[in-house]
Parts: sequence; structure tokens; C-alpha cells
Amino acid sequence: MEYLPPSLRSLLDSATITPVTVGMSADDVYHIEADAIYYLKIGADLRGEAERLRWLAGKLPVPKVIQYDLNHDKHYLLTSVVQGKMMFEADLPVSWRIDLMAEAAKMWHSLPIDDCPFDNRLRQQLIHARQQLDNNRLDSRYFHSQFYGKSEQELYADLLNAMPNEANEDLVITHGDLCLPNILVDEQSGHITGFVDVGEMGISDRHLDLVLASRSIQYNLGSKWIDRFYDAYGIERDNLKYHFYCILNEFY
Repeated sequence: MEYLPPSLRSLLDSATITPVTVGMSADDVYHIEADAIYYLKIGADLRGEAERLRWLAGKLPVPKVIQYDLNHDKHYLLTSVVQGKMMFEADLPVSWRIDLMAEAAKMWHSLPIDDCPFDNRLRQQLIHARQQLDNNRLDSRYFHSQFYGKSEQELYADLLNAMPNEANEDLVITHGDLCLPNILVDEQSGHITGFVDVGEMGISDRHLDLVLASRSIQYNLGSKWIDRFYDAYGIERDNLKYHFYCILNEFY
């Protein structure tokens, strides 16, 4: 935290600061105990997440932006805390957690899209994927096991070959990383209390969220629960879109 903005430095001088190591974010995240409890995220580009949190305020239970600063090419995002426990840690039956995952997806997908300024449609996703490839931000060593042996260029070619028809996009507002650690629940009531890590939120095909949720379920709870998740959501798995969004996830 060498280049903390002055306004944050005064807050953190007497704070208890604990690094948060759960999750796969490239950003640094800290739990802050000062005059209140906060989370501080430090990264290369957090403007989009700050804008999304402000847009979501009052629509879904997400952290409130307390302060956003840019200093020495680093972005600093200080937010409030949403009460609750991360879903993958919650002491709830697996079947209950699966149903809550489906409920979480429905909460996002029921939001009106008319005034949402964040575009994650197929065309934008392909632009992002190409930029990742061209800027050497991919590393085949870290691809999901189903893509082991593929080069970065080969996987990009697979992405293009698997691309669904744009005319068939089933557009909703998606979380963009709907995994168990990003959904908070109250263990006593068994209800969803909030969502975090919304930096990829935007208008996209609902299957983006459903696929990412499925992969999180597979990793944390086992693949046998994926069908239960789709049943609880109330939709059949689209195998073509499932394959496409599994590939696309490697470019994020």
C-alpha cells in the first residue's frame, strides 16, 4: 500500500488490515476494521466495478461505494460490507445451496435491462477475448483441464467456431462471475443477503451466468449437482451455449 491516496491513508493509519485470500481475483483485497468495517480493493482498473456498484445501488444488495480513487496508476475502491457468509462456506445442506444458486441467478436475470449501460453481448465478449490473446494475457498452462493441450491460438479458434448466433442471445443482466464465493447468505435464515465482485456485470446471455455457476458448483460441490441447479432455475441446459461460455471463461 505504498501509494495510498491521502484520504485513504488517514483512515487506514489506525485500522486493522487483513488480506483476503479467498477467490481468484488479480486484485488485492483487504478487510479493514476502522471506524466501521470496510473492504478495500486495489487493482489496475476498478473504475468499471465502481460504476457498476453505483448503478446497482437500490436494485440488488451489493456493497456501497464509500470511496474510489486513482493514484500512481493504481485504482483504490473502498466499499461497505454486506453481511453474510460466502455460499461455499455456509453451513447449509448442499441441496439448499444449489437452490439458492438458482435463486441468485433469477434475482439478477429479473432486473430490467432497458437502462443498463454495461454491454457484455457476444460482440463485446469477442473483442475482449481477442484483446486478451493479442496482448499475451493468456497462458495455456492455466486452462481448465478440459482444454489441456490447447494453445492460446487454438482455443481462440475453438471460441470462434463455437460462437452462438447473435440473433439467439437471450439477453438479461448477468452478474458475470456468479460463483459460490460471490454470493452471501445468512446461515440462520438460509436466505441470500448480497453479492460481491460485480466488475463483469452487464447485459449478456443468461447462459453466461448459468455456465459460470455450474462450473463453480462442479468445483466446490460436485458435477452431480449441475442438473439440480438447472431444474431449480427452470431451464434446460443449452449444450452449445454451455460449450461456448466454458471456452469464453478462459479469456477472463
